[in-house]
Amino acid sequence: MVLGLTRLIIVLAGCFGLLTATLAQETVGTGEAAAPTSAQPAAISAPSFFPAELAQRVARVASDIESAAKGIERVKSREDGLTAQRLELERIEVEAQQVIDALRPRLAAVKAQVQKLGPPPDKDAAPEAPAIASERSRLTAVQAELEGAVKTVELALVRSRQLVGHVQRLRQALFARDLVRHSGSPLSPATWKAFAAELPRTGRQIARLAAEWWRLAGSNLVGLGLVLAAAVGAYALFKLPLSHIRRRIHESPIALRQYFPRAIDAFWLAAGLAFPPLAAATVGYVGLAWLGLLTVTAGELALSALRAFVVFQIIRALAGAVLSPTASGQPLIAIADASAPKLLFLANLLAGLIALDLLLGDVVRMLYLPIEIGAVQATATSLAFATLLIAFTRVPLAGREAALLEAPSRSRPRWLKIPIALAALTIVATTLAGYVALGKFITTQVMLIGGLGLFILSVHLVIRRVAVVMTDGERPMGRILETRLGLDHDRTSYLTRLLVLLVELLLLLAALPLLLLTWGYTREDFLDWLRLGIVGIEIGQFQISLGRILLSFALFFVLLFATRVVQRWLDRSVLGPARVDRSIAHSVLMGVGYTGVGLALVIALSYAGLDFTKLAIVAGALSLGIGFGLQAIFNNFVSGIILLIERPIKVGDWIVVNGQEGFVRRINVRATEIETFDRSSLIIPNSELITGTVMNWTHRNLIGRLIVSVRVSYKADPEQVMKILADVVDRSPSLLREPAPLIVFEDFGESAMMFSVRAFVPDVMRRLTVQSELRLAIAKAFRDAGIEIPYRQHDIHLRDLDGVKQVFARALEARRREQEVEAGDTSPAS
Repeated sequence: MVLGLTRLIIVLAGCFGLLTATLAQETVGTGEAAAPTSAQPAAISAPSFFPAELAQRVARVASDIESAAKGIERVKSREDGLTAQRLELERIEVEAQQVIDALRPRLAAVKAQVQKLGPPPDKDAAPEAPAIASERSRLTAVQAELEGAVKTVELALVRSRQLVGHVQRLRQALFARDLVRHSGSPLSPATWKAFAAELPRTGRQIARLAAEWWRLAGSNLVGLGLVLAAAVGAYALFKLPLSHIRRRIHESPIALRQYFPRAIDAFWLAAGLAFPPLAAATVGYVGLAWLGLLTVTAGELALSALRAFVVFQIIRALAGAVLSPTASGQPLIAIADASAPKLLFLANLLAGLIALDLLLGDVVRMLYLPIEIGAVQATATSLAFATLLIAFTRVPLAGREAALLEAPSRSRPRWLKIPIALAALTIVATTLAGYVALGKFITTQVMLIGGLGLFILSVHLVIRRVAVVMTDGERPMGRILETRLGLDHDRTSYLTRLLVLLVELLLLLAALPLLLLTWGYTREDFLDWLRLGIVGIEIGQFQISLGRILLSFALFFVLLFATRVVQRWLDRSVLGPARVDRSIAHSVLMGVGYTGVGLALVIALSYAGLDFTKLAIVAGALSLGIGFGLQAIFNNFVSGIILLIERPIKVGDWIVVNGQEGFVRRINVRATEIETFDRSSLIIPNSELITGTVMNWTHRNLIGRLIVSVRVSYKADPEQVMKILADVVDRSPSLLREPAPLIVFEDFGESAMMFSVRAFVPDVMRRLTVQSELRLAIAKAFRDAGIEIPYRQHDIHLRDLDGVKQVFARALEARRREQEVEAGDTSPAS
C-alpha cells in the first residue's frame, strides 16, 4: 500500500511538473509575441526535471548492485551469508522500482515539452528565436540524461533479478551438499567411540548450567511455589469448565446436538486436551520470567521447551479429536473400532517424538554441543520415527462397515501403506549407511506431511459436515442458502460443492509453503512470489497481476451475490404479491438482475486493469461479429429487453404461438420459457415473440368469451329452444351479466338446427370448466323438455333403378332354369 501511494504521489508530481512547464512555455510564447523587438530576450525558467537527489539515487542503485554481486562471491559457501545477500537484493529491487517510477513521469514531461517546441527549422526557413533554440537544446539534453538514467536503473533491476536466481541456485547446491554429506554410520564403532568421548564434557556442561540456575532459583523458593500454584490454577481454570461442557454434551438429548453431533464433541475434546496444559505451561514461563529466573541461556532453553510442549499438545489434541470416541460412541473418522485406539497411541508417541526432537535439536544448537552429539540425536530420532511408521503400516485402516463384514487387511489401503513403508525403509537405510542428514531430512518431510495431513483431514471433515448441514436441511441450521437466498435444492448443492472446493483449495495452498520450507526455500522466497503475484509483471503497456485477477473474480462474485440479495429483498419486501402485480415484479427483478450483472462485470474488469477507453477496436470487432455470427443472439437479446419494457407478454400469461399454447414461466435474455398444458417446457426465441403473431388470452385482464354450440332436431320449436338456453344461462353463476350473454340461432343444418350460447367468464382459465357445466345443464333441460339432439342423417338416392331391376330379373330367371335342369337330371325316369 505504501509503495502504491508513493507511486501515485510521484505520478501526480510529474503531471504537476508537466502542467507547470506547459504554462511557462505558453507564457514565454506570449511574451515573445508582445515584444518582438526586444534586444535581449528574457530567460526561460523551466522546472528541474532531474534533481540532484534523484541522480544520487540512480548512482546508489548502480553501486549497490555491483557491491551485491561482489558480496555473493565472498559468501557463496555460507547459507547465512547468502540469505543476507538475498535480503539486500530485494531491497535493491524495491529501490530501483521506486526510482524508475520517479523517473518515468519526468521523462514523459520532458518529451511533451520537446514535442510542443517542434522540430528545429530547416536551413532554408527563417531562423527561430535564440531562446527557443536554447530551450530545445536544454530539454533534449535533459531527455537524453533521463533516458540514460532509466536504462541504468532498469539494467540494475534486471541484474538484481538475475542475481536472485544465482543466489537461489547456490543455496540449493549447499542444501544438496549438506544432504549427501557422510556423517558416519551408527553401525560403526568409531561413531560411538567419538560419541562416548564427547559425552562426559557435554554432561559437565549441562550440569554446570543446571547448577547455576538452581543456585539462582534457590534464593526464591517461595516465588517458585507461587508460580507452580498459579500454573496448577490455570490448568484447573480451563480443565473444569471444558470437562463440564463435554459432559453436558454427552448427557444432552440428540435434539440439542443435531447440527454437528460428532464434530462439536470432537472440538470440545481437543480443547479439553490442549488448553489446560498449554495455559499451565504459559503461566509457568511467564512466572519464571517475572521472577528473573530466565537468564540468557536458560531463557532460550525454556522458550524452546515451551515451543516443543505446544507442538506436542497440539498434535495430541488433534489426534484425540479425530480418533477418540465422541458422544455418539464413534470417532470422527469412520474407522474400525479396534484400529482407533492403536492409531491414537501411535499418534501420541509421534507427538512426543517430534517434541523431543525439537527440544534436543535446540539444546545442541544453543549449547554448541559437539557434532557427534547432534549426529547421534538425529540418528536416534530418525530410527525411532521409522519404527513408528512401520508400526502404523501394521494397523488396519478399514471402515466400520467393512470391518463388520470381514476381517480388515493390514496392507490396505495400498496407496497409503506402500509409500509409508518405503519412506520408513529409506530412512533406516540412509541413516544406517551414515547419511544422517539425508535420513533426518526425509524424517522431517514425513513428519511435516503427516502433521499437515492430520490437520487438513480434521478441517476437511468439518467442512464436509457443514456442507451436509447446508444442503440436507438440519433445522435450524439447514437450508441456509435455500431460505436466505431463495435457491432451489439443486443450485444449493452446486453452490455448496463449489464453496467446499474453494475452501479446501485455499487450505492446500496454505499448507504448501510449510512443505516448501523444508526443501531449502525461505520466507523471503515466498514473499518474493507473493509480491510478484500481487504487483504482477509488465508486458508492453499492460501489467498482468495474478492477485488482481483473482481479486477481480472475487469482486465479481461478491457483487453478483449482492445483486441476488437485492433481488430477494425487493421480491419479499417491495414487490410482494399484495403490492405489485407479479408480471411487473418479474420485469423489475429481471432488470435489476441484468443491471447488477453488467455493473459487476464492468467493475471487475476495471479492477483487473482493463482500460475501457481503448475498447474502440474491440467494439468494432464485436459489431462485425454481431453482424455475422452473433446476429441471432443479439437479436434475441434486444427482443428480450423489449419484452421486459413493452410487456406484450408477461410471466403467467396464457399465450398461443405457432399453434403451441401454454403459460409463460420465465422471460430470459435469449428465449422465453412456456409451460404447456401437458407440463412440458417450450423454449421460444424472443425474436419470434416480437416479429411473429402471438395470441395472449390474459394480456389486459382475465375476462374471456366462451361459445357452446347446440344441434336441435327440426321437430323442436326454435323459440322454445332459445328460451331454454336463456334460462340455463341465467341460472349459471359462472357467467358474467355484463357484457350480457347472447343466444344465437346460427343456421339450418343438414340434419339439425344450429344454436350457440356466447357468454363471458371472469376468469378465462376456467373456460373449459364453465363450458362443461353449461353443456351438462343444457342436456338436462333438453331431456326434461323432450327436445331431441339428433345424430347426423344421410339420404342415399340410387339412379336408373329400372335397369337394375331388369338385371336382377334376368339373373333370377337364369338361376331358376339352372335349378330345373338339375332337377330333371336327377328324376327316377332317367
